[in-house]
Amino acid sequence: MSILNNTLDKNPIYLFRQLLILRTAVLLCIIGVCLVARSYLAVEIAIAKICTVLALSLGFSALFAFYHHKRGAVSALALYLQLVFDALLLATVVYFTGGSANPFIYYWLVLIAICAAIFNRRSTVIFTSITIALYSGMLYIDMGHHLQHTSSDFGLHLIGMWINFVGSALLITFFIGYLAAALRARQEMLAKVREDTLKNEQLVGIGTLAASTLHSLGTPLSSLNLLAEELGDLARDRDQALRAQMMQEQVARCKETLSRLSRLTDNEHFAEAPKSAAQIIAEIAEHYKVTAAAPMPVFSMAAHCDSVFIQHNLLLTHALINLIDNAIRAAKTKVQATVGYDEDFVKLQIVDDGDGVPEEISNYWGQSAVPSANQGMGIGVFLANSTIEKLGGSINLQRLDTKRATSLTEVSVKLPRCEALALQVEDADRHL
Repeated sequence: MSILNNTLDKNPIYLFRQLLILRTAVLLCIIGVCLVARSYLAVEIAIAKICTVLALSLGFSALFAFYHHKRGAVSALALYLQLVFDALLLATVVYFTGGSANPFIYYWLVLIAICAAIFNRRSTVIFTSITIALYSGMLYIDMGHHLQHTSSDFGLHLIGMWINFVGSALLITFFIGYLAAALRARQEMLAKVREDTLKNEQLVGIGTLAASTLHSLGTPLSSLNLLAEELGDLARDRDQALRAQMMQEQVARCKETLSRLSRLTDNEHFAEAPKSAAQIIAEIAEHYKVTAAAPMPVFSMAAHCDSVFIQHNLLLTHALINLIDNAIRAAKTKVQATVGYDEDFVKLQIVDDGDGVPEEISNYWGQSAVPSANQGMGIGVFLANSTIEKLGGSINLQRLDTKRATSLTEVSVKLPRCEALALQVEDADRHL
């Protein structure tokens, strides 16, 4: 699991560049302050040691930048180590320029704020603990060795600075961490709303196009049916009569399909009602027996699937048929559909031995209507994914690693059981 916040995990290279820019700016400020203090304020500073530390820091920063630029990617751990490096760099500079009495030590609070905004709470707590440990160790060294002749008032002042730092660090850690979590949740909600709005717009467009297509195909099919009847009447032999009859049967099948699509617009077909997984699979299996698909999908179910229920409507059946049809078109020799379940979900696994989906398409598979490898438009998968998501389920596509020469592609469908769905609704109502 990434230690970054989800809202910022999408652009770690940008964050890495900003950290390098901030470090360079801080180093330049340190050089400027040291020169002013030594030249105009006559403050004794170990300038040679400071310059050595700063030169090493700039060198390491350039090395990090070159390495990640060549690699083309920055991991979350690399970003976190950059912040830890900055904390150690500040500890070294402060140690040579006054120790715990140096007010520049409060720059650690800036690093803690950055860590709380970028990383999750656990990582921020660890980073805050590191800075508090460094400050505490530096204060212990100063109080034990360098301040024997310093007045007790100044010692209390340093202890007060430490208490103020610890309180501020803890406040920043938890307060900014809470704000970052709230912002992340809000951004995820807005992204989900935008995705649903875009999906609904696409569905409305597809529905409008489908309605227009239904009207457009009605007249040509009626004309073809009349022509087929005339050809049957004019047939001179049995072979021509059989061909005319076959044409009429195919036209009738097309008209039945259009009629079924028209009925889908009725509200009762969208009504959700519990139905057992065994019943749904039996209906789908019967569909493929009638259509005589090749290769014929093989269905298998776990025990007691007849007592496992999910929310069902007519669109779900067509969605599952769409997914199995895709597997049939892609398969070379076999398609296997396996139904199982656990306490919360019913799972349908559709496995075929085809060539699979190209990587550039699999990243967006089911999320939008994109062309597929077999010259399809991907609309069926998009509509299937939308239907299953509306029922609280999900679809996942993956390649199965096998030791055999043939590769396998699996489409996994998860649908919540009615019992689990009822518990989720009950819990949601209880929290309102």
